[in-house]
Order: sequence, then structure tokens, then C-alpha cells
Amino acid sequence: MTGPTSIEAVPIDDAARDGPFQLVFADGRCALVRFAGEHWVFSSGIPFPDQPTRYHPRKD
Repeated sequence: MTGPTSIEAVPIDDAARDGPFQLVFADGRCALVRFAGEHWVFSSGIPFPDQPTRYHPRKD
């Protein structure tokens, strides 16, 4: 069995806002959201209530 894996989180930048869904972190919470115009939104279109400060860069 292996131990927990850490997640590399970097400050929000232009790459985080490029359209695809991103794993973002804000105020001790995380969410899978995408940047849509002026807001981060869930797949349902509901705005993420916090302003993310960090995200996990996509590796695809």
C-alpha cells in the first residue's frame, strides 16, 4: 500500500482560465470548476461561491 499523494497547487494564472475544468482551491475548499467570463462555475453553470487562489495544473 502506498501513502497519500500530494497535489501540486500553483497560483491562478492565465492557463487556469483557458476554458477546461480545473481543480481549484479557495478558503480550505476545493472544486472542479471552469472559468466562464468573469466567474468560476460548476458544470451545472452555478457559480463557485469563492474566488480561487490556487489550482492543480492539468497534465493532459
